[in-house]
Amino acid sequence: KKTFVNYWLHNAFVTMADEKMAKSAGNGYRLADLAERGIDALDYRYWMLQSHYRTQSNLSFAALEAAKQARHRLARFVYHDLKEVKAGEPSPAHEKALVEALHDDLNSPKALTVLWFVVKDERLSPESKLATLKLADSLLSLGLSLTPEDGAASLGEVSESALPTEIQ
Repeated sequence: KKTFVNYWLHNAFVTMADEKMAKSAGNGYRLADLAERGIDALDYRYWMLQSHYRTQSNLSFAALEAAKQARHRLARFVYHDLKEVKAGEPSPAHEKALVEALHDDLNSPKALTVLWFVVKDERLSPESKLATLKLADSLLSLGLSLTPEDGAASLGEVSESALPTEIQ
């Protein structure tokens, strides 16, 4: 028997146009509503992780679009720029920074900053970058640990073998 969760955290209120979002107020959005606007659940997750869970967040479609673009850049880095790379060992310094951020009252904005430091750190080998990003993804679940094929598909890339024979 496995424990489902040990802790449950609830974010502070999410507002839209400075008004509390609530189902009873009729101004709430479901993930399906966001998907109709081209916002994936992982884009929403990235947006949520940009602010500390104890702070109030103001939802806007511009902010969701920015989160979508940022997450897409991370995915493109992993599945396009590093597609030929085999993950090596995570960077100890970046791993430590990531763990310290999450141990600091689940400081997810700081954890996301660590991800971007990894991407930009020219001292790290591609193998270490990939391993560190996959480690971070095991904690943040941003869709950076898919198979290379599924990762490319998440970016809208289609492999030649997936095309019908007549199109190939």
